[in-house]
Amino acid sequence: MQYARVVFPLPQDLTFSYAIPDRLQSLAQRGSRVLAPLGERTREGVIVDLMDEPDLPDDSIQIKNLTDCLDDPPTFFDELLTLTKWMAEYYLSSWGEALRCAACVFACNGRADREYASVASNGNLVPTQGR
Repeated sequence: MQYARVVFPLPQDLTFSYAIPDRLQSLAQRGSRVLAPLGERTREGVIVDLMDEPDLPDDSIQIKNLTDCLDDPPTFFDELLTLTKWMAEYYLSSWGEALRCAACVFACNGRADREYASVASNGNLVPTQGR
């Protein structure tokens, strides 16, 4: 079984580990939006890492399964995950909140143009194709 590290658009900068059920193995990828149980509710989050073993601090904690995968292909590509992680650290927000802001931009523009910009090795955002 494979496991996912998921962030949610919450004010706390936390990640949560979930088991990926067999029916979602082919869909659940880094950058995918997923539905997962959190507390008493099911919330939308983003997979930021995949793992072969859960990273729980205590073996007595029962790991929950992801409920559904909302994307094929993933909404967030690697460069955008890197950028939003930097944004969260720089602006002292959570990674999930930074991803929610990025998702709003794509929803308002109606597309996610992967060639609009890239992240340079020094962490700077570099425009491409003269935009």
